[in-house]
Amino acid sequence: MAAVVAAPRARVWRALTDPAEIVRWDETRTALVDVDAVYPTPDQKVLWRTKLGNVALVLHERAQLVDPPERLALVCNAGSLHFEQLYALVEEPEDAAQAARTRVSLKIAARNRVQLIGADIDRFEVRRLLIARTDASLRALQKWCEAERPPQSDAAD
Repeated sequence: MAAVVAAPRARVWRALTDPAEIVRWDETRTALVDVDAVYPTPDQKVLWRTKLGNVALVLHERAQLVDPPERLALVCNAGSLHFEQLYALVEEPEDAAQAARTRVSLKIAARNRVQLIGADIDRFEVRRLLIARTDASLRALQKWCEAERPPQSDAAD
């Protein structure tokens, strides 16, 4: 899935990689639990408090690939849900009539079946869940980055 964000690629990259910003635009991540001072770097792990529907979980996230400001690949585990995310950012050419725009693609790969207490969620429900999460995430990122004056994060730019 993809979205076009009316913001420069550096702005979108910062929104994807600054933990102080992530918890403000991503409604599923409610708090940062643990992260190193420099984020993200390959093989670095970060822990978030997150929610899956109404269920509170800890999301374990590990950066696999960090290629600023073009690609970010993450391996994620929340409870029994395991998935991989790949963000690709492509800045569209500017012209006099249009401000900078960035195409953000997000690819998510997950197992076909997720085990829960006493039951399994089949591949169609996993797909539906991840499509909804991806769509909501891209729209929230777009809204955040396109805000006229996005709130400043606590981290230095």
